[in-house]
Amino acid sequence: GRTVRLTRHGRQLLPHVERALLALSDGLDELAQELHPDTGRIAFAFLHSLGAKVVPVILRDFRRRRPGVRFTLVHHANDAMLEQLRAGTVDLCLTSPVPDDEAFRWRQLDVQRLCLMVPHGHRLAARKRVRLAEAADEDFIGLEHGYGLRRLTDEWCRQAGFTPRLAFEGEEIDTVLGLVAIGLGVALMPKGSGRHHEVVVAQVGSLAVNSTQFRP
Repeated sequence: GRTVRLTRHGRQLLPHVERALLALSDGLDELAQELHPDTGRIAFAFLHSLGAKVVPVILRDFRRRRPGVRFTLVHHANDAMLEQLRAGTVDLCLTSPVPDDEAFRWRQLDVQRLCLMVPHGHRLAARKRVRLAEAADEDFIGLEHGYGLRRLTDEWCRQAGFTPRLAFEGEEIDTVLGLVAIGLGVALMPKGSGRHHEVVVAQVGSLAVNSTQFRP
């Protein structure tokens, strides 16, 4: 009230408190700008296989409605993305398969055809569809453990009655397809991922692409 007066020490501390409050106010303004639905920033993670076509279309359509929103784009292995989502480093991610942790909420956005990629001249190259069991004796080239596509490859091969013999494991789809193109093995990849490589595709099945968020 009116009877409260600053002491000598209070007057000494006052300008520092005022500067601190001003800095805090500026920080809160920056945070509000960062979180604003029309001008904020979204940390968006996605699978490598979605970066060439799917993600650009999603971002284009979104920015038509919210042109002021900015994005930080992250592409990583499936398990790593989910850990970033859990830690709050990213806001949402496009991933597959569906997370089996109830801490995440998800919605299916799309279904991609999954194909067996083989080099030209391969015994299965003339086929439009194949049973995965027909490739049981082939050397496989795939992504490392931790990638959703590697998990699907292992699971689908198990369901087909065999364990894939992984001759090469990598982190980039382009590298995997390059090795397929020169005849070092076969690979399970989403349809369309081999369009820039000398490979032949035969459809095997489908995988779901899901939008996933952390449920705090």
